[in-house]
Amino acid sequence: MTILTVDVAIVVGGRALALLRRNKYPFAGKLVFPGGHVEEGDEDTKAAASRELFEETGLVIPPERLELLGILDRRGRDSRYDRSVSVVYRVDMSDPDITGKIRLSDEASELLLVPLNKLNADLFGFDHYEAAKKIKQEK
Repeated sequence: MTILTVDVAIVVGGRALALLRRNKYPFAGKLVFPGGHVEEGDEDTKAAASRELFEETGLVIPPERLELLGILDRRGRDSRYDRSVSVVYRVDMSDPDITGKIRLSDEASELLLVPLNKLNADLFGFDHYEAAKKIKQEK
């Protein structure tokens, strides 16, 4: 079975990523982008990403503010499915106090601002580091 998901990389002040510490299987304890499944009622993947961002963080970001970062697509990226394809968007936010505006869902235990120069593959769940590297390389 193949599923379609969306993720959002929140770039804060051009120097850090806002990442969620996942508290459930798979990858409990690892850092991930907010995201989830595209649902039947979603107009498109941007709308799904905007909805998931709100559901997981409480942030209201209109779909038109989201910019395509890339697509993550390989077998085994999520052990729950045969194949999972994720459309990854980014949103740039200038507010360094983003953590005070976050309302976490039950899927995450905390939100962390991780400086781009401190990102490494060991921190991440799924294959989100592959998308984070693109942002890191911009700097």
